[in-house]
Amino acid sequence: EHHLKAAACIVRYSNRSVPIVSLMDTPGAAGDETANRNNQSHSISRLIAEMSNTDVPNLGIVYGLGYSGGAIPLAASNLILSVRDGVFSTIQPKGLASIARRLNLSWQQCAKQVGLSPFELRRQGNIDAIVDFVPGEEVENLRLAIISGIHHVEEGIKRFVGDNPYVLDEYRRSIQRYLNPSERLRKFQASAALKLTKNPTEYLNVF
Repeated sequence: EHHLKAAACIVRYSNRSVPIVSLMDTPGAAGDETANRNNQSHSISRLIAEMSNTDVPNLGIVYGLGYSGGAIPLAASNLILSVRDGVFSTIQPKGLASIARRLNLSWQQCAKQVGLSPFELRRQGNIDAIVDFVPGEEVENLRLAIISGIHHVEEGIKRFVGDNPYVLDEYRRSIQRYLNPSERLRKFQASAALKLTKNPTEYLNVF
């Protein structure tokens, strides 16, 4: 349910050209029978697809705990940042405990091997930067990190468009497909599950 609500938010923000900032603080997706019966894996995949499909700057911040299926979809971002005491792992705490027991490791040794802390994650190249902030402190550093992160993404997009003239050609074709869709495209759009552009102003303006 939460993954689908988040996916709907992504679509709304994309339609309005609003940059997306995701604050990750979750113990992970539920691994019980009810979650599996309700096809949770499909909901997680849907959110990952929408996060990857969005055409606005997309910033992910590990704000606290970022475990497994709760955080992985939100990490499908242009930039991933973490506060100083953030924790991020694709494995749930129970899974980490199982690894520690099987290999006879302490929790600290296991965490270091897997790479949970922002400093380990940055060293491994799994996140882009660490924000000099922890919840409870003045938010100025967090605010500046969000602003500079979005600006960095936008500047990167500008350079990419400038270096690749074919982007403008694709933009023209996209507008033409919207104005004069083929019968095949109409049928495809009628059955599409992901977000589709519904009006011309939703297309990225390369200018």
